[in-house]
This record gives sequence, C-alpha cells and structure tokens, in this order.
Amino acid sequence: MARLFARLGLLLAALTTNLSYGATKPDLITVIVDDLGIGDAGFTSDSETGLFSPSIDALAQSGVVLSSFYVQSACTPTRAALLTGLYPMRTGMQDFVIKQTAPNALPSSFTLLPQYLKQVGQRSSKLATSSESSPFDVFQAGYATALVGKWHLGFYQRDYHPQQRGFDQFYGMYTGDADHYTQVASSRVWIRGSEGLQDVSVSGVDQRNGSARLQPDSTLHSTERYTSILEGVIRSTPPSVPLFAVLAYQAVHFPMQVDTDLYTDARCQSIVEDRLIDVDVDNRKIVCGMLLGVDRSVASICDTIKDTRSWDDTLIFFISDNGGDPRWGSLNLPFRGHKDEVWEGGVRVPAFAAGGFLQRAMEAASTQPYVSEALMHVTDVPVTLMHLVGLGDDAVGLDGFDQWDAIVRDTESVRTEVVININSATFRNGGAIRVGDYKLILEWNATVHDTVSEVMSLLAESETLPSEEYIQALVQQAMGSESKKYLFNVAMNPSEVFEGGCEEKEACTSLYNDPEFEDIRVVLQERYDEVAREALDPVFKWQDDGPLASPYLFGGFWTEWRDSNDDPFAVYGLSDARESCTVFVTGCGDGDGDGDKNGDGDGDSTTNGNGVAASTSTSTDGTLSHSPNARGGMTNDISSPDYVPMSMRAFLGAIAVLAVLFAAHRAHTRSRDGERAFLKQATGNFRYEAL
Repeated sequence: MARLFARLGLLLAALTTNLSYGATKPDLITVIVDDLGIGDAGFTSDSETGLFSPSIDALAQSGVVLSSFYVQSACTPTRAALLTGLYPMRTGMQDFVIKQTAPNALPSSFTLLPQYLKQVGQRSSKLATSSESSPFDVFQAGYATALVGKWHLGFYQRDYHPQQRGFDQFYGMYTGDADHYTQVASSRVWIRGSEGLQDVSVSGVDQRNGSARLQPDSTLHSTERYTSILEGVIRSTPPSVPLFAVLAYQAVHFPMQVDTDLYTDARCQSIVEDRLIDVDVDNRKIVCGMLLGVDRSVASICDTIKDTRSWDDTLIFFISDNGGDPRWGSLNLPFRGHKDEVWEGGVRVPAFAAGGFLQRAMEAASTQPYVSEALMHVTDVPVTLMHLVGLGDDAVGLDGFDQWDAIVRDTESVRTEVVININSATFRNGGAIRVGDYKLILEWNATVHDTVSEVMSLLAESETLPSEEYIQALVQQAMGSESKKYLFNVAMNPSEVFEGGCEEKEACTSLYNDPEFEDIRVVLQERYDEVAREALDPVFKWQDDGPLASPYLFGGFWTEWRDSNDDPFAVYGLSDARESCTVFVTGCGDGDGDGDKNGDGDGDSTTNGNGVAASTSTSTDGTLSHSPNARGGMTNDISSPDYVPMSMRAFLGAIAVLAVLFAAHRAHTRSRDGERAFLKQATGNFRYEAL
C-alpha cells in the first residue's frame, strides 16, 4: 500500500513538472555499451586508471550521473529487464545468457517497452472522440521504434525476432558476440560418432536489416556501422513522429578489435601496467580504442539530433549491460568482482541521463547537473519512460519505479531495495539483494557461467542421455557443497572488503556472522527467500540444437532454425554410403519461403551475388597474438572469424552432444515431405547435406 501511495504521489509531481516546461513528447534514446566497467568510462573512473571518453563525459556532466545504478551480471538478463521492466527471475531469464544454438528466448508472453510505446497512438484515437481531457493529452501519439545493434534475447523462431516484439526497425545482430568487421559469429559443437567426439565449427554472418540478411561492409567497425544506421533512422523519422530507439553497441565486448587510428591514439598507448591488477594491458589499449570509437559516435549522434530533430525534446539514457571483464581489458575499480558475478563490480555500472528534455526539466525545477546517489535499477528506465508518456497504468505490477522526479529534483530514490539476482533452484538460488545500504550475497564456489561450462564438458563425455538427477549431481559437484554468505554495508564499504583491519568494521568487513547485525541479516534473508519463491521456472535448459542451427544450412547466416510448431527446419539422419551422422535441411532457405538462403535476392545458397561462398580458416592453437583485421586495425584475440577462446571450446562444443542425444530421444524432427525422421544412433563422421 505504501508503494502504491508513493507511486501516486510521484505521478502527480511528474504531471506538474512535465506540463511546466513544454507539451512536446520527447524522443527517447537508450544507449547500451557492452561490458563497460565502472573503471572504464571517464565520468566514473579514477583519473589514473580510467579510459578516455571526453564527449560522453561532457554529455553525462550536462545531465545526471547515476552513481548507484544496478544491472544484471550478464547481458541477456539485463536486456530482458530493460525491455520488460521486470526482474529476470520473473521472466525466466535469471540463470544464463542465450547461446547461439540454444532453442530458448525471452518468452513472448511478456510485453516489451516498444510495444507499450506503440500502443500510445491507439489510445490517442480514443481520446480524440472523448469529451474528457487528460493532463497527458499532449503526449498521446504513438512512437516510432527502432533497435540498432545487439538483440541477444533469442531468435530460434521468427516470433522472437525484434520486429515481432515491437520494434518497427531493426538493424543488427541476433547473437551475443561477433567479429566487429565481418559480423561472423562462431560457436563450437561436438558430435559423437564411431571415431569419438568430433569438434565442429559452427559459424556464420550475423547481420540483419529487418528480416533481410546482409553481408556487412567489412571495412567498418560495428560501432561505426551502427552509429551510421541510427543516424539514418533519426533523419528519416518524420519530425512530427516521436522516436524511441535503442542503440546497443557490440563494443567494448570481445572480440578485441579496433581501428588502427584509435588503437594508436597516444592516450591509449600511454596505458601501462601500474595499478592494472589482473587486467591484460594489451587488451586494455584495445578497449581504450573501442571506447574512443563509441565516444566519437555518441558525439556524432548528438550532432545529428541537433541538426535534424529537436535536442530540447530528446532524453538519453546511457548504460552498460554489466560489469567489465578484466580478461579482455576492462576495469571495475574500486569495486570487487566483474561480469558474471553479483559483486558490485559485476552489477554496478556507468550510467547517466541527459539530453535537452532533461535539461529543460531540471531548469524548471531549479536543479543543476549533479551526481545522483539515488538507488536505481535497470528496470526503472522503462517504467520511468512509460510514466513520462502517460503509460503509468501499464507499469503497475512491474518491478521498476518511476524515478523521473528523483532524477529531475535530486531527491531520494523511490526504491528502497534492488533484487540484484536470484538464480533458480537449478543453480541453488545463488544471488544477491540490496535493501537500503545493506547487501546480502549468497554464492557458491563457482559462478553460473563456470558451472555451465564445466557441466557441459562433463556431459560431452556421457555415452547415454543423461537424467535430470545426473545433471543436477554434476551441478552440485561444480558449485561445491557449502555456500558462501556475505553481508556488507555498501554505502560504507562499496568495494565489499571482508578482510577487516580498519577502525570502523562496516567499512571493511563482512557483517554476516556479526551478532550486532543479526537483525539486518534476518530481514534481508527473509526478503531474499520471499522473492525466490515468486520466481518463474528458468528459460535455460540443459539442451542445445547444435548443428541443427548451423548457418551452413541457411546460406551462411544465423537465422531462425525452428518453425512455429517448434520443429527444426533440419533433421538428423544416417548416410548409408558413409555411415555418418548427417544433418539434412528441409524447407527453403531460412524457412521464409523465398527460396533464397542468404538474402541477396538471387535464390541460391551462396553468401554473395557472384555465387562464391565466403571461406574462413580456423585458429587451432588458442594463442593470443596481434594480427591485422580487414581494415588494418588491431586484434589481440583472434586470427580468424572462427576463433573461440580455448576456455570456451569445451563448453560451446559439448552442448551439441546433447543436441544429438535429445534429437534421438525425442524423434521430433521432420523430413521434407512432412514425415517424421528418427535418428537411432550417430556413427562415423559428421557432415551436412541438402535433403
């Protein structure tokens, strides 16, 4: 009830604020930088160890820096939270990211932010026939919606694609990472046969313009490409139509690739090892260059808005999707931890709100640009935007809060807690919650990411279809038998130091076993348990479609590989001539009925107009060395688009073994004429073949 009254009070305050500085509905731009750590961005980092982002810093300092902004520890859950306004455990996205060949996605039963924003226009037509007026009448017009960049919320069926989830325009990639120039995304799968486990590369281009597949200009880095596309969207959207756009950069995510002029920038080359604990210096120089590229692009986008639309009617949210990864050169100091962990370094990220629309609101409220310490979560972004455009009723029941008044007026946060994450029972309900200044952490000996990697590797060695009990036993083995619990005052101890040794124990000690803080621990644990009981079953499953999803079967592109009945377009079969495990493709191309497997319009299965399929080579030694990319830039981790780090090979490969086992067990795929195909065993060598 208190929460309801708080929402009502803030809604009234927002009405007053909105109407006082204009009646124009704002353009809403959300910029996501991938894997940017708190110690990377200039506006949040130490001047001695941070990187360089002058344009981004200036934009942040013209608005409100959100210094206590939380996201999830990995990209898929954060993106789900951003677009739904719900904690991932309420959408089934709490456990793991979506891998390229995994048949799962953000459930379509959840309405996404662009779908809400598109509905506003429908309501406007109803209001036009009504004699009653609303204080939000000035905001009643539907938004044009666009996603440029990374999706990573599932694509194995067409219904899960961005344009089926509310985005009018989509240009970008479905998967989690790809070569920044060629857009080749790779995965490794293992196939079990008479010769044992075989390592098979699964690679293809991941770039779309709507549903059309594209061969990207390999001279352009993904940051430059996506920036150019968004600028085109901005210019082409009629001024009378409000725009909602998500710009989801691939940078600064692996693979570590950057243009030469950015890599050789004196500021990046000045980076030395001093104070860079457990961070690869060569990779950090590349991160530096990638961030400079993002910085240059953000400045260009702002100029485009000012030239073609109205800066005074533009609101920008800038966030990272999770903490940085030190292996690839990112830094999360002064926080402990990194991406994939619930320590502050994995979930507390660079973020700010800016734009002329916010500046006008702050001027009306007599507020100067500042750094906000108000507690916020990524779910607050969609809810705040929904309230701002008159969709507050639709936000009821979501986990986010309307933080507009807190941002504009520099007041306390509406929220008093953040459920950082609670994993499913599969991963023993590990996670973290913050209530007020205190944070409870429940972890095990291994993260979910590491656990999945180890378990999948062990499953690859299994000769039979593993039972759920057997899989869970492997999980228990990987995670360890005893949990580790911590309680911190993160206001006094943001680095989550637990070794002690300072005068004020709340500043350098875990308080979990301290009798003085038992009442606080009990309150947080009870709240944690309560939320865990409300969680949905996870989308993550111990299965993977492996070769059935291979781009080889679809003209060299990543695309949906199951139809609306959940049947794959490809089937496993046995080749009598070679006694080999064969994957047959059924249907035409990518299942869209156009007979064109690669989207170039020629009806063939090659990856370019002249009938020549693109070829790639594979790095097999796993070494890290500098080599030129297509543009003469620098790369520090791949020697070909197919390269996957050695630490990930067992994981990405082992999952396909389950694909074979599940295909055999379910007998659920179909042949070209609609009859069921059944694979009793996989023997000999693996190959692809048209059916």
